[in-house]
Amino acid sequence: MTIRTRQFSPLSPSFSAWFAAGVALANLLVFLLAGLSLLDSREHYRERSEVATRNMAQALAGYTDNLLATVDVALGAAVEEYQEQLASGRIDYPALDAYLAQLHSHLKSIDSLRVADARGAITAGVGVDRNSHASVADRDYFLALRDNPQAGLVLSKPILGRVTGKWGFAFARRMRGPDGSFAGVAYATMLLDAYAKLLASFDVGVHGVIGVRDQDMGLIVRQPPLPQSGAAIGSKAVSKEFQEIFQAGVTSGTYQTEGNLDAASRTYSFSRIGESPWYVIVGVGRDEYLAPWRAEAARTMVLAAVFLLVTAVLSLLFHRRWKSQLAQAAALAEQEARFRGVVEGASDLITQVDAAGRLLYVNPVARVIFGLEPRDCAGRPAFDFVHPQDREATMSAFQGWVADKSTHAIFENRQVSLTGETRLMSWTIDLHYDARGNLTSIDGIAQDVTGRKQAEAALVAAKEAAEGASRAKSMFLASMSHEIRTPLNGVMGMLQLLNLTGLSEEQQEYTRLATVSAKRLTRLLSDILDLSKVESDMLEVRPAAFSLADLRASVLDIFGLPCRQKGLALEFTLDERLPPILVGDAARLRQILFNLAGNAVKFTDSGFVRIQARPVSDPEVSPLTVVFIVADSGRGIAEDMAPRIFEPFVQARDSFTRGDGGAGLGLAIVKRLTLLMGGEIALESAAGQGAVMRLTLPFGLADEADKAAARAGAASAPLPPEPPETPEAAADAGQGLHMLLEQDGEINQEAIDDIIETRDGALAETVSVQKMLDSLAQVQADLAKGASPLTGLPGNLAIELEFHRRAKKRLPTSMIYIDLDNFKVYNDAYGFSQGDKALLLTARVLREAAAAHAPADFVGHVGGDDFVVIAAMDHADAISRAAIASFSREAPGLYTPEDREAGGIRGADRDGRQRFFPFVSLSIAIVDCVFQTAVTFEEVSRRVAEVKKIAKAQPGNSSARDRRAPLGAAWAQPDAL
Repeated sequence: MTIRTRQFSPLSPSFSAWFAAGVALANLLVFLLAGLSLLDSREHYRERSEVATRNMAQALAGYTDNLLATVDVALGAAVEEYQEQLASGRIDYPALDAYLAQLHSHLKSIDSLRVADARGAITAGVGVDRNSHASVADRDYFLALRDNPQAGLVLSKPILGRVTGKWGFAFARRMRGPDGSFAGVAYATMLLDAYAKLLASFDVGVHGVIGVRDQDMGLIVRQPPLPQSGAAIGSKAVSKEFQEIFQAGVTSGTYQTEGNLDAASRTYSFSRIGESPWYVIVGVGRDEYLAPWRAEAARTMVLAAVFLLVTAVLSLLFHRRWKSQLAQAAALAEQEARFRGVVEGASDLITQVDAAGRLLYVNPVARVIFGLEPRDCAGRPAFDFVHPQDREATMSAFQGWVADKSTHAIFENRQVSLTGETRLMSWTIDLHYDARGNLTSIDGIAQDVTGRKQAEAALVAAKEAAEGASRAKSMFLASMSHEIRTPLNGVMGMLQLLNLTGLSEEQQEYTRLATVSAKRLTRLLSDILDLSKVESDMLEVRPAAFSLADLRASVLDIFGLPCRQKGLALEFTLDERLPPILVGDAARLRQILFNLAGNAVKFTDSGFVRIQARPVSDPEVSPLTVVFIVADSGRGIAEDMAPRIFEPFVQARDSFTRGDGGAGLGLAIVKRLTLLMGGEIALESAAGQGAVMRLTLPFGLADEADKAAARAGAASAPLPPEPPETPEAAADAGQGLHMLLEQDGEINQEAIDDIIETRDGALAETVSVQKMLDSLAQVQADLAKGASPLTGLPGNLAIELEFHRRAKKRLPTSMIYIDLDNFKVYNDAYGFSQGDKALLLTARVLREAAAAHAPADFVGHVGGDDFVVIAAMDHADAISRAAIASFSREAPGLYTPEDREAGGIRGADRDGRQRFFPFVSLSIAIVDCVFQTAVTFEEVSRRVAEVKKIAKAQPGNSSARDRRAPLGAAWAQPDAL
């Protein structure tokens, strides 16, 4: 027997009908609950009105009872006074009037307090005229007290005043004579208007009513009064409900009915006034006590209507969303089928691995890569298919990614199939974690890059061969300097000798043109050879102390005459803030300035050529950055040519029709020399608006020894002669000149000898050009090993030499780069001298760490707050830990006690915002190199920059090691962290 269960899903067609029924039921339930709540609330308001009227009726009854008691006390006092005077045998009416007036003064609500004798004549009281013969003998209270000796306080029915014409009522007590006989009454009257005002002080609402009735249900007073004043006084018209309760002998009660006089619906409560025969009745209008309920009912109905509207709108939106989801589900099913087809038909290997490293899914490419059907791969460890030589490195990399909670990684390794076939695979994986940070699964895509890597290796080999050929070419040209220049010097020497043999004017013009062409060829060859030396790394920076004034003088000496000949104003100003002596390669700086100034003079026909030098950084802190600005008013350079002007063989105009000559190598050499010296050069120009060259270079500050050496060199060096302005002056200037140099070769030897003999023939010494080149090469090597002026550590040239030395020997090496975090803020806050102390501390810590763990390892100063340690791979971690431990102990000593207690200082960040910066700390990046394949210094720099970002992202002293395969590894070249 088969049992089928009906699946109920939000995407099933019947779900919409069930949802609509549920919404309708919910709305019905809401309206039902709202109705029940309103009924309950209405009953609550009715009960509150009953309590309110009952409390008010009791309060009014108590108030009136207190009033009656007060009046009764006053009447009792009046009776006693009258009876005492009557017992004395004589009535003192003036005294009695005064006494009654005193009593009346304490009864603000009483209209009058008087005494009537046994005949009913009013004999005493406030405002009584005893001659008027006024009488109360016919009043009901007088008759009741006369005929009933046991009567106490008697309240009259409403009476109409004979004099005032106003309604009121009286409170009266019987007076006895000495023999106990009836002697009259003492009475007090109260106007109904006054009593009504007292009742009006109780708030019963706009439609409320307060009434007082006597024991016969006759109306005594009503508030508010009826439209016809007094028309209903004494009326016994009451509701049926009140009549039934009253006749039952109940002294208080509550009921609801319409008013008997104005037909208004009210809730009534009545209460008897003490022991008196009067009753107080209080009524509150139904419209008033149900007004809050009606407002609540309106709000409830509005909310119910809003709920109905909202549910209707939401139901409509849900229905649309439901329809959309139905369509999306269908599209998703179609897309899933399409994607499954793509995955199943993909040429790349697609895998999913669980946290334990077991394969959960592989696409059909597994048949080729693993040698198994996809279904047979499920549950097998993924590392079983990794090449044994790559297994440990791959597993270590995975463990590092999981420890760092990395979500994405790219790497390469070799995969081995069951058939023994090995393939190099490039993997891209995504790691997934649960809410607690535990690894759940790994998705991966692998591409077979075996063929591509083989092609890349072939391209690399071809590229290296081409680069080697280019370097060989450049080195050949650089090394051929002597051989190329020697015949040219011979040609120029022979031309000069020929010019002294008494030639005709035509022959002199020929020799002059030949000499000009030879000089131009010499300049061209010099530029080509200089460019070749730069490209072949044979040109090096040789820093030494030099005088800026001497540099200025040499430029002015060389270009003063050409400027005077063209009528140009030549200026060279030095900023007074610049130190007079700097440490740098004066020869290369002079070569750069000669090129820039020569171009400015060449391309300026009128106006000026201005050169100025000024400091960019603090002149008292090394390294000092100086900017040299060479500006002219010449032809300028078009905007489209400006980006290419520093490229070899590029001119502002691509022809020689201007007559300026040149091969376009000068600025290319300037650019390379500037970069070699660690500087920058920029052009600002436009066609016809002149040109401005900005050369920015770093220089060291000279100590006293450097300054003394520079001054001694300047004093011993002969001043350059003023450039001759005429051929005659040139001939005179040559008299007595001593030549100190002999070049190789028969022709050059003869030319030099002839020139020396012509100029007094004094030959001081001969030095071969090869010997000079050998000496210069030795100086370059010595400078490359030179130390930083501040830290005493080798600089960039020595660092690169050490790197290339290890690369050449294929020594497994760790490049450890160290950067000082928060150093700029510290330097700005404490000053440059304290900043130097921080750099010195870093240098010492690194030297000690390297010496303690690996004395043969190299420590260098890149510049600024950047350092490098080049160590054996197994020493890197120990050096890093030792440096961090030592720096952590000593870095707080760089701060004041207050800043040490605070844990840092406040300063401006790169955006200018003030915030708190912790202590200066080390960020260390470690990159390994094995040199199995060629590795360039630029590749190391790029890799270090990536790793350094990770180290700097961690607070405090921190280090980060590149977890990818080492640079130069033959089996893999990872592209990302």
